[in-house]
Amino acid sequence: MPLRHPRTLALAVVLAMAASGGAWTIHSRAADGAERRCAADGLIAHWSHGTLAFQARSLRSGAVLAERRADVGAETGSTMKVLTATAAIVALGPDQRFSTRVVQGARPDTVVLVGGGDPTLSRLPSGQQGVYPDAPHLDDLARQVQSARAAVPALADVPVRRVEVDTDRFGGPAWNPTWGVEDRTTGSVSNITALMVDGDRDDPTDAYSRRGTAAVARAASAFAALFGPGVTSDVASVSPPADARQLGVVRSAPVSALVGRCSPTPTTPWPRCSPDRWPSPRGAAPRSVRSRRARRPHSGASGSRRRACTWSTGPG
Repeated sequence: MPLRHPRTLALAVVLAMAASGGAWTIHSRAADGAERRCAADGLIAHWSHGTLAFQARSLRSGAVLAERRADVGAETGSTMKVLTATAAIVALGPDQRFSTRVVQGARPDTVVLVGGGDPTLSRLPSGQQGVYPDAPHLDDLARQVQSARAAVPALADVPVRRVEVDTDRFGGPAWNPTWGVEDRTTGSVSNITALMVDGDRDDPTDAYSRRGTAAVARAASAFAALFGPGVTSDVASVSPPADARQLGVVRSAPVSALVGRCSPTPTTPWPRCSPDRWPSPRGAAPRSVRSRRARRPHSGASGSRRRACTWSTGPG
């Protein structure tokens, strides 16, 4: 897939090298096998994509290796992915997976689809890959539900006629009013909901496909369709009993794999989503406040000092 922002990725490589104390030269090979080199100083000096602001430090000594406008307040853009991804791994752990469950509803013909904050859940048939590799699939979940219900005498002969949803994992607004609507229409950001499929893309195979405005409805209707014609879905969130029978569960790839998809394509809501996907306490507002100040973040994962800050991103 072609890079949408190749110069942004090039700078990220430069900064990664600087942070590790490496030489200020990038080595790469073109398709014809010829080696290409570019000096970091030259790349920075001729930067023309927006306004460049950064500070690079050595992880070993903490010494400043290079900086431009490091003390000037500015929105961070996609470079925030580095901080978000690090925080996700530290807070959740690299092996954390996000679960989407189905439990039995209050009526024999009703099931409840419980959102666990996984934007990678896919409506594509199992075996068909969309934007997110190793994503869980709705049809797998539907097969589990049918099998589990068939093993319960009281449900075995009752077809599923209604799908309800539990989306209370995240509270607060689904869209931050400071975000531009064009971010959604051009495919960069989706609404923040605990239940969605394929990052709420119109085309689940296109990373930059337009995002929708009714993520929960898209997921619920796609799931209902798997049980046959005439099955209805309701987007009003319900709270099933704590002891409701679990009929099926699918899980995302681990956090370590999800953050690996942060660049160069907009992923998850990851990490414009990892935030959107951090399971907060049930009903708590998700992380959805765009960072407004340029900072000098220090990752606790690298052993450097940390400074408190508040930020948020939306699903990418």
